[in-house]
Order: sequence, then C-alpha cells, then structure tokens
Amino acid sequence: MSDWDSADMMNVAAARELKNGDVCLVGVGPPNLAANLARRTHAPNCRLVYESGAIDAKPRRLPLSIGDDDLAATAIAVVSVPEMFNFWVGAGRIDVGFLGAAQIDRFGNINTTVIGSHADPTTRLPGAGGAPEIAAAAGRVIVIVKQSPRTFVEQLDFITSVGYGPTGRERRTRSAPDRTTEPTDAEPTGAGPMGAGPTGVGATGAGPTGAGPMSAGRTAVGSTGAGPMGAGPTAAGAMGAGRTGAGSMGAGPTGAGAMGAGPTLVITDFGVLEPDPGTNELTMTRLHQGVTVEDARKATGWDLKVAESIEEVPPPTATELAALRSLRNRETADA
Repeated sequence: MSDWDSADMMNVAAARELKNGDVCLVGVGPPNLAANLARRTHAPNCRLVYESGAIDAKPRRLPLSIGDDDLAATAIAVVSVPEMFNFWVGAGRIDVGFLGAAQIDRFGNINTTVIGSHADPTTRLPGAGGAPEIAAAAGRVIVIVKQSPRTFVEQLDFITSVGYGPTGRERRTRSAPDRTTEPTDAEPTGAGPMGAGPTGVGATGAGPTGAGPMSAGRTAVGSTGAGPMGAGPTAAGAMGAGRTGAGSMGAGPTGAGAMGAGPTLVITDFGVLEPDPGTNELTMTRLHQGVTVEDARKATGWDLKVAESIEEVPPPTATELAALRSLRNRETADA
C-alpha cells in the first residue's frame, strides 16, 4: 500500500512542471500548494507572484490566501493591482500561470463564474479574479483540477477564462518577450524576467506617472492613459474589452491576439492532459500510477482523446511527500 493518495500525486506532478527561474503567477487552492512545493524542493529560485501584488514572494508557510501577510513580508516588492495586471501580466512578464477550475471543457476553456444560467444560477462561484488576463497573457498556463464528469464537461455554463476557444481554433497568439536567461540569487530585482522593478528606469519609465511605455497614468490627456495600458476596463487596448476580447490580449471568449500559448498542461488526480498539436483538444498523455485509461474516460464528460502511447507519472519521492505534508501542516521553513 502506497503512502500517498491521488491528491498528493496531482500536487507533486504539478510542482514538477515549474523550473528554477520561472516567474509564476499563483492561483488559490491547489496551484498555491503546488507552486510552494516546487520552491521547497527542486525549484528554490522559482519567482512566485500573487495577484494581490506580492512580487517574488518567499512564504515561510503555506499562504492561506493571496492576501496572507507572509506574502507581503517576504516579497521583494508589493505593487498595486493596476500595476500587477498592466506591467506584469499584460506585458508578458509571467512565464507560468497556475490556475484552478470549477469546470473545464475539451479545449481548455475554464468556468469559475456560475453553475447554471448566468441570470439565474444554481451556484454562484468565486468568479474570475485575474484568471482571464492570466489565461490570455501568461507564457504558458497550467490548470490543476480534480477530474470528474461534473468538472470535465462537454459545454461550459460560462466561459470565464479562454483556453483555445469554443471550437479550439479561436486563440491567436502573438509573440511574448524572449526571456531565456535564468535569474540567479544575486539578481532578485535585476533586468531580465522580473524587469527592473516598479520604479526603475527601463521598461516602466519613471514610475507610475512617468512618460514611457506605461503612458502617463492618470495625468494623461483624457485621464484614461492612452498607450499600451489601454483606456480602462472597457477600452479596446492592451487588456481587451471584457468579454468581447477586443484588443491585443483578447481576454474574451474569442481569445483573439492572446499573448501566451494557452493551457499547455491540465494536471488532474488521474493524470496529465496536453492539447493536441493540430486541434488543441485536450489529450490524455500521462497517467498516475494505478490509474487506467478506462478510469480517466469515466471521469470525463466528453469522449476523452487518449494518446497512442501513454506514459506513467513517476510516484512522489520521500522528499516531495515530506515537503508536501510540511506545507499542509503550515509548518514554517526558511524564506
């Protein structure tokens, strides 16, 4: 009998996908656990970013939420939410977006808004948060979710965050900045994947009101800040126009012009799914130890596509399990 369960395997498999130097925007729930597990094991230089504004946080215990005080206490900077989504997310400075889901379809589109009709839902879910922007702009997106017919559905009740669009062909990506140099311990705020900080001379200009790529903020002509930051939440600019997705990021259900590659992995308690290179349909490529293809098919609300050659995910190591249990117990570790 193994000393781990399917939830352990899911979190360990997700953590293994992060590498040293990755700038990772962390969602709540399983993504939070997996990202911190990576930092405590094989990727101590993984840069954790939380949408509350904590940059390069090094939490000493598992954060309870994105507002946990340990994130602010251990981060190299805490920035405003507008700066987070315009300078960090919207500008393509996030390598990996870790997201969860209440529902996901065969093309990696996510629902975290409602179950049932939007006008009269049977269940109102936590909502979008920053997930639509993360799904659109992160270099790659990893979704962590337990697999069941209630979660893996033929049709979403609502598209909160776009994967590859309703037919798998709607997402059109644009090139993200080339960040092939891995940061080092000696360069926590230096030029590279993390940029030069919110007030440094460079990509952000001279601070939130400085002239440059970020425009002049609230002092700009028309008060909406014409330029790459767009003209507010309904403007057709860098961040798109809500559900219509007009603009360069295309955060709506069409996914037009999204910067990132979309959901490159969906990791569940059964195994790992990857988009088919031709159709973008999620395909089961790896199974956890003890799981069969038939098990995975029964846990899916559509006719699951399976790779011709299925790999088995290696079980958790003793080191991974010890770190995972320490995090769950909220035991303190060095930052």
